[in-house]
Amino acid sequence: YYISHMFKERMNISFPDFINGLRIEHACTLLERSSDITEAAFSSGFSSIRTFNRSFIKNMGMAPREFRKMEGRT
Repeated sequence: YYISHMFKERMNISFPDFINGLRIEHACTLLERSSDITEAAFSSGFSSIRTFNRSFIKNMGMAPREFRKMEGRT
């Protein structure tokens, strides 16, 4: 609790949100390399596609499928 509280106070972002941001960055890298969305989600540390999609939209402002289309991959 203490570490999470201090992290939030100093970084202005919660620790779980920070970790999920790192996971989404990794997933974006995988998706840019033409990885499958499901594979990118699980390889990035998410335990469900639903959680991955929610976090992806929160961080990137679009769904993973939209991101892939934007990157020219389908």
